[in-house]
Amino acid sequence: GAFAIGLQIDRHVTRVLAVDLMGNIRARADANLPSHGPAAGVATILQLIADVRNRLKTVSDQSEQRLVGLGAAMPGPFGIEGSGDDPWMMAAWQKFPLVQELAAGTGLDVVLQNDAAACAIAERMVGAAHGLDHVVCLYLGYGIGAGLILGGELYSGANGNAGEIGMALLFKGDRTAALEHRASLASLYQHLGIDPWQAGVYQRIGKLAEADDPRILAWIEHAAVDLRWSIHLIETVFDPQTVILCGGSPAPLAERLIKAIEPLLSSNADRPGRILPRLQLGMTDPWAVALGAAAEPIGRAFDPRFSAILKGEFRRSS
Repeated sequence: GAFAIGLQIDRHVTRVLAVDLMGNIRARADANLPSHGPAAGVATILQLIADVRNRLKTVSDQSEQRLVGLGAAMPGPFGIEGSGDDPWMMAAWQKFPLVQELAAGTGLDVVLQNDAAACAIAERMVGAAHGLDHVVCLYLGYGIGAGLILGGELYSGANGNAGEIGMALLFKGDRTAALEHRASLASLYQHLGIDPWQAGVYQRIGKLAEADDPRILAWIEHAAVDLRWSIHLIETVFDPQTVILCGGSPAPLAERLIKAIEPLLSSNADRPGRILPRLQLGMTDPWAVALGAAAEPIGRAFDPRFSAILKGEFRRSS
């Protein structure tokens, strides 16, 4: 009866899809993201959105009247100063008036969130987090983030930056490095000497992992140490029912990484009588972020949160 558009913006690629109220993907398209700034990138994105909307018209001749909005997701953190020289952060995009440009270019209401949160929503809809109320989704993409589902709702924090675990500093001797500088896909690309703008990178990494390429296995060995620590921290702070490793890594890579992370460090999650594993593999679909992004405008239109209702009551009574 209604449709929403989901948009993922990553460092090198952008994906757009349209879903119905059941979460079924009805149209989708992707493209490489231009490397010379957000102004050119938005033009590419708007063309993709227009293409998807035209394809959606073949599904329903009333699709335009039934579009409830556009959900966009991109890497965070948002509103952080001094990030211009960090290649892991999309500083120019974070300073760009993206929501306003997308709204003006599409005529739709636009909601923006970070990609880890969007992936967690997708896991809650159709993945390993379905039916669970206390889950942390450890998102492994170009960077690293954590989507927090606490008390049955997505927790975003005061500034939309909750779960930016990739920025957590790790110590090695007298030097520090952020977690995502050592255990993300970006660090893997650097380790392999692969240009992430090359076509077919996702498939290439998957084939190398499936063949147990020694360079991949060496990276996994080191990345697993840091990810094992991050899972210990997540369990200690949030006490989730389970931690789900998900994101934009190919399944063969994610499967080998899960095996290498085990055994986990002892934490308050290590207790008898557990039903769910402490760590499990979630979605490895590169479209998961766009799917989760599309769910946000649907949720705002058809599934009002209790906190939003309370906020409305407060305004009326004050």
